[in-house]
Amino acid sequence: MFFENQAANAESIKRERTIYGPVSPTAVGNEIAVDDIGRATAEVISQYEKHQNKKYHLTGPELISYSDYAKAFSSVLGQQIQYKQLPYEEMQKQLVSKGVPGDYAKALMELMSMRDTNPPTKTWSGMCSLDVCQCLCTHIA
Repeated sequence: MFFENQAANAESIKRERTIYGPVSPTAVGNEIAVDDIGRATAEVISQYEKHQNKKYHLTGPELISYSDYAKAFSSVLGQQIQYKQLPYEEMQKQLVSKGVPGDYAKALMELMSMRDTNPPTKTWSGMCSLDVCQCLCTHIA
């Protein structure tokens, strides 16, 4: 998942000092910042020969849970922020009620459920490995 997705929690943090989500409070994932993906892509494209036929697993620097996010927000904001787990069905309904298309909300819940059912490791994102060269460089070679 992308680190920037945490911005979606801003309103509930401001109003209720709470982050809501469907995953277990202790289930970990490795988030990555979109800027980091951009930097990695630029590096590969600008130095194609160096990266040709190499595979890179793009992940964040550490495994983190939603409880960890709550602790980090608490520390930065100087107030107690909690994480509250909601059933997946309830979270999906809340997203739809906020204007998220139903199919997209369902897909998000399926993606998020991977944290509970198939936890990542530090070098595996729980989704797939990304062969940056194959995805990008074959189109510019």
